[in-house]
Order: sequence, then C-alpha cells, then structure tokens
Amino acid sequence: MFIVPLTEMQSINSLDGVSKIKPSLINTDNNTDKEESFADTLKSAINGVKELEMKSQQDSYDLAMGKTDDIEGIMIQSAKATTAIEITTQIVTRAVNTYKEIIQMQI
Repeated sequence: MFIVPLTEMQSINSLDGVSKIKPSLINTDNNTDKEESFADTLKSAINGVKELEMKSQQDSYDLAMGKTDDIEGIMIQSAKATTAIEITTQIVTRAVNTYKEIIQMQI
C-alpha cells in the first residue's frame, strides 16, 4: 500500500496577486472572455435539474417495462433528482423571501 506524503500548504501571501473577478452582470465590449450572466447561469442550473428529473423518470419507466435491471443505478438517479429538486425549491423560496424583504425596506 502506497501512502502519499503530506506537502506544505500554499501560503496566503502568495494569493495577493490573484486578479479580481469581474462581475458577470456587467457587459464589456472589449472583454474577450465568455462570461455568463446571472440569468444564463440560473437557466442552465434549472435545465440541469430538469434533465435529472427526466432521466430519473425514464429510468423508472424502463425498470417498470423490464428494459433494465439496474435497480441501484435507478435509485441513485432518483436520489439525485429528488435532492436537486429539494435544493432548487429551497433556493427559490429563499430568493423570493429575500426579494420581499428588500421590497419592504424603507429608504
């Protein structure tokens, strides 16, 4: 059995030169890097959740029709889809609550 030796951690002082990340909501014409807006990131995340749910439903259908016998894989896909939906629901609820609090602030 091979044991990997521990190495020293990188010091925090060397991280000072790290460039700041530009906010992705600001569009700059001279920027050559592909930046996603918040809306694009949100859409891609929701599409990922939708794909997980569709894959889980298809796997369950295939099991019911006798096209597959991979019960473990189907249970894993189902757990992934359920967890993704629960997390998405909680994020949306928290975002809506935060929006309501911001709207109710008096300026």
